Order: sequence, then C-alpha cells, then structure tokens
Amino acid sequence: MKRSWRRRWQAAKLRSSEIRDTKSYKLVAGYDTFEAFCRSEWDMKRRNAYYYIDAAQVIENVQHVAQIKPDNVRQTIPMQKLKTPEEQQKAWTRVLELAGPDQKVTAKLVKSVVDEFTAPEPPKEPEPPKDMTGLNNVKNFAQLCRKTEGTR
Repeated sequence: MKRSWRRRWQAAKLRSSEIRDTKSYKLVAGYDTFEAFCRSEWDMKRRNAYYYIDAAQVIENVQHVAQIKPDNVRQTIPMQKLKTPEEQQKAWTRVLELAGPDQKVTAKLVKSVVDEFTAPEPPKEPEPPKDMTGLNNVKNFAQLCRKTEGTR
C-alpha cells in the first residue's frame, strides 16, 4: 500500500496540475473529463487528485524554509487553508519547532498550528471616552429613568 501511495504521490506532483490546467487529459489521453482521467489512470477520485495537486503546491511553497518537508498528503491538507506561501512557510516553521528534535510531524500537529494561524483575532477592548460627554449622557439617562419610575 505504501508503494501505491508513493506512486500516486509522485504522479500527482509531477503531472496532475499540468494535465488539469492544459486539459491534456482530453487531447492526449482521450478522456472527456479530468475525473474520468483520474479514475482510469490513477484509480482515484477527482477530489483526491486535487488533494495531491494542492499538496504539491504546499511542498513547493515550504521547501525553502526547512530541509524537512511534508511527507504525506494528510500533513498538507490543513496547510491549504493558509492563503499565501509566506503564511504556509511560517506555519511549517512553527510545526517543525513544535515537533522537537525527533521531528515527529503529524497531521494533527499541522492542523493545530494552522488553527492558531487562522484563529480570529480577539475583539479589542473599547477605548474609554476622551471627554465626559458620554458619562453625562449616562447620568441624564439614569435620572430620566428614576423620574419615569416615580410616575408609574
């Protein structure tokens, strides 16, 4: 199974984006759709082929920041959420820092780092009023409330 995975990985990295983008699956291979091409040639669904295409792009983006690269598709899928190559490079660097000296990189670790990078920023605390106008309005509102309570 590992051999089959490696064969698919290499095939996808080297050819799939080019085949998809140039539509050579129609011209050269004679398939009507990219999906039919993937099923027949690689025995995989179109979605899986896209995972491999995207994985190859992630690897290309992070290969210059570290000697260790993602070594399977599952490690690259979370990285695909990051929009720019620079974000992917920063996230991969962080993954390797957290992996420690044994460099045990898992998909779970990659996902947790990507979640840190994609988490929304906490809302900022409201600034206090620069003048006392707001405070006066609160006092006036409180006085008005007291007056209306007495008329009930």
